[in-house]
Amino acid sequence: MPEDKNIPQVTGEVEEKLSGTTESQIVESTTEAEPGAVSEPREGVTPEVPKGEKPKGQTRTYTQDEWAKRESALNKQSAELQKRLAQTSMELEIQRQTSLETTQRAKDLKEVEDGVISQTEAEGRQRMRESQKQQNQVLYQQSTTLRQMAQQAEDIGRILAAQDFGKKYELTPEQTNELLSNTDIKSPAEMEARAANLALDKVKGEVQKNKEAPEHFDKGQVGTAGKGAPSDEQILKQRYPTMFKK
Repeated sequence: MPEDKNIPQVTGEVEEKLSGTTESQIVESTTEAEPGAVSEPREGVTPEVPKGEKPKGQTRTYTQDEWAKRESALNKQSAELQKRLAQTSMELEIQRQTSLETTQRAKDLKEVEDGVISQTEAEGRQRMRESQKQQNQVLYQQSTTLRQMAQQAEDIGRILAAQDFGKKYELTPEQTNELLSNTDIKSPAEMEARAANLALDKVKGEVQKNKEAPEHFDKGQVGTAGKGAPSDEQILKQRYPTMFKK
């Protein structure tokens, strides 16, 4: 095949330079950032945080009192939303009943005009429907109130139980929040079992942290044999004796 005179030929010197170029050099040269481009954060390097802003991913730690106030505010908001929902449902039910009554009255009027029923019978039907409507409204209000009371009682019970178990097992506010927000917990017994497991995790973490801490020796008598460090099980038995069967 004849060579194209317009295409420059690669000389032996250029071939040697290309063959000596490493793959990493080629990759590095091709991935050079363009002017104005935002570079990706490298692993192990903490990006600078603008002044006045909190680092992303940093969690807020609440005290027991702060958490109780927060839950109280959320409960009030939830109760207000439930109240609005009940009011909206009641208004929709009234509209439905009004539309149904209009349809029934038109039907009764047609039957009166056709001679099927008398005017007195039509008025009797109307009074009966009105009485039934009032009874339905009372029953609906009662059932709605009972549902709201049951939901509020359950929410309050969960909050009190989570706080009690949090104090009993010396849980952190985050662990107490986990008890309260765990929807898989359906009974106080399940919540206490979960609290006990969280307490075990907390103690094991503290024990592991103490094991990893460097040892320090005072300037007292050297060579005296001290007592060995207690095991994890001994620490748990001493701290939570009721959790271990005798």
